[in-house]
Amino acid sequence: MFTSLRYATILLMLAPVNSMSQENVPTYDGSIKSILIKRCGKCHGGDQPRGEFEVGTFDGIMHGGISGPAIVPGNSADSLLFTLTAQIEEPSMPPNSPKIPASEIELIRTWIDRGAVEKAGSNMTTARQGAADTGRERQTPTGLKPFQPMTAATAVTAVAVSTELGLIALPAVKSIHLYDLANGKPKGQIEFPEGEVHSLAFHANGQRLIASGGVGADSGAAVLFDTKDWKRLAEVRDDSEAIITADISSDEKLMVVGGPLKTVKIYTLPDAKLIHTLRKPTDWVLSTSFSPDSLLLAAGDRFGGLFVWESRSGKEFLTLRGHTKGITSLAWDASGDRLASASEDGTIRVWDLHSGKESHKWLAHQQGVTGLGVTSTGDFVSTGRDRMIRIWNASAEKIAEFGPINDIPTKLATSPSHIIIGD
Repeated sequence: MFTSLRYATILLMLAPVNSMSQENVPTYDGSIKSILIKRCGKCHGGDQPRGEFEVGTFDGIMHGGISGPAIVPGNSADSLLFTLTAQIEEPSMPPNSPKIPASEIELIRTWIDRGAVEKAGSNMTTARQGAADTGRERQTPTGLKPFQPMTAATAVTAVAVSTELGLIALPAVKSIHLYDLANGKPKGQIEFPEGEVHSLAFHANGQRLIASGGVGADSGAAVLFDTKDWKRLAEVRDDSEAIITADISSDEKLMVVGGPLKTVKIYTLPDAKLIHTLRKPTDWVLSTSFSPDSLLLAAGDRFGGLFVWESRSGKEFLTLRGHTKGITSLAWDASGDRLASASEDGTIRVWDLHSGKESHKWLAHQQGVTGLGVTSTGDFVSTGRDRMIRIWNASAEKIAEFGPINDIPTKLATSPSHIIIGD
């Protein structure tokens, strides 16, 4: 009797799963989201979800919280989202309350066991969203490849320059083109099959290149390359949106990413473990940058919000108010005591990080600033929609001007001896 009952119970639990057609498999958008928002949204929603675990977005669910992953796709028994809501283990959820209805628990369990898909037609989720890896498990091409010219000109969405390597890095179709800084001749390319490249930056005296991008409203990645052999050292992936901006700290212990999901996420390196999800931005995150000493992290959004956090703790340090449009670029002085921000509102503002106040502000490019950099002498270089390039000293005085160039510049990168403009 006991054996029959035991197997009957297991069969009853499996029957809804095995008898479902693919079209009837629960999806996050179809039924799970509404259940979680209704039952868990009070604690795990809003601007500061408890335990940094947000249930209102697929990205938030798949990232998990400070307790680790909430879901192991295909395995509800090892998924905290199921075991805690089913009150199989502690702490039971919702806290100090009866279990949510059994039918809803069963839907959550079935959803996880069938792959935790986001929407109808999606593939089974095979790894925790936003998780990072060292590149060893993926069959992504690595190393320097022969240069393949683009067949059509496109807007330059990112640019990076390294004096140490004598290289310029520019986006190409699902790849990054490398050029000789001295003569502009092609040197080769590295693959970025994840999609369009949105940001590029050299670090550690040219020993590292970080690239981010992806496919809008679909997927994204930020990849850290070793420039000695152009192999991938670490990568962060997002299964719902492109990553617009990424940076690594000067001590190479942290990586930050941001984009349309209005969050700033901090990962440790080299293991690329998510340690903080910062939700202060109210619009797309367009720019991120660590201070030279790695202690602070700044981010600017499309609404003009500018925020600074302590890098390690994720504790809010400053909110800097003044810009009225998107913040396109950030640049620190060598000491890390001052942060410069450039915006589509046409201004450049310099902030004193000790007082949290604006020390300088000026109208640099009336139609909007699209790029900002700092030279080795501490001067600022800017470009904007007026197609001009201007150099400013630390007192906000214009000391040089060039242009107009042929098209609206989109990105700017500086080295001790070069200014590289992408248009």
